[in-house]
Amino acid sequence: MNRESEKKNFHIISERISQEAKDKLDKLLLTDQPHTQSPFYWIKKSPGRPSLMTMQEEIEKLERLSELGIRFKHFESVSSHKIYHFARFTARYTNTEMARFTPEKRIALLAAFAIERTRDKIDYILEIFLKLMRKISSKREENVNAEIVKEFKKGNDEKNLLS
Repeated sequence: MNRESEKKNFHIISERISQEAKDKLDKLLLTDQPHTQSPFYWIKKSPGRPSLMTMQEEIEKLERLSELGIRFKHFESVSSHKIYHFARFTARYTNTEMARFTPEKRIALLAAFAIERTRDKIDYILEIFLKLMRKISSKREENVNAEIVKEFKKGNDEKNLLS
């Protein structure tokens, strides 16, 4: 992608985002205390193995992303391929490195990152949910089968007593 095209896309995206949303995006890069992780780092951190706790943490991340106010309308006329590219590019950087970019570039990249992570989080939450449901269903099936076997054995034992 050439630089002029990239700058144009950064400008288009940045212009469509409200100042309030821009401030929220910038706050992703800040830490409350020294030696703590930024919200940006927390959001981009890979989820753990599928579990109810992981699902809850991913839902918290999704809620945080939703609070940013970034919507697909901010990316009209920007190809989905470019949005994806911007998001993957952004994920490689630290919050300190992101803060060094020009405001227009930083906001556009963080917005693309937020939109793509929102998609990723929704997909992953649904995947975890389905895995947990299968696990519950499987456990339930095992319990039902064990009950049937138990009842069958009980019936056989009673038959043997009557014989």
